[in-house]
Amino acid sequence: MESRTLPRVFIADASAAVIERLAATLGGVAQVMGCATNAHDAIDGIRNGNPQITVLDIAIDGVELLRQIKKHKPPVAVIILTHSIEEATRQACLRLGAEYFLDKIRDYDKVREIVSTFGMEGIRSATAPPNR
Repeated sequence: MESRTLPRVFIADASAAVIERLAATLGGVAQVMGCATNAHDAIDGIRNGNPQITVLDIAIDGVELLRQIKKHKPPVAVIILTHSIEEATRQACLRLGAEYFLDKIRDYDKVREIVSTFGMEGIRSATAPPNR
């Protein structure tokens, strides 16, 4: 059986409890290589850690952070996971390049499914159609 390298994930959320829960949720499908509860620490962690995927909450200046992440080379896929589900915010994030915009309550379980497909079929293959 062919083994694969787990994708490197960075988690940025205002809540340490959510970060802990997400890290546990991603166990076995991702290598959580860093986390942050504020935008400054998040951008430093992403620059220094070189993740392939970032799970980001809008609550920590997420739109501006998303802009900065999308300038990162090599590219970082971004999954927005937030309680801020206003349509204008969703549209802004998708326009800036977020691959997914998910509701923390309704879509939380989709994060593991999406991340688990990274590197095999691409990050967008986990849901059909993408929850954009």
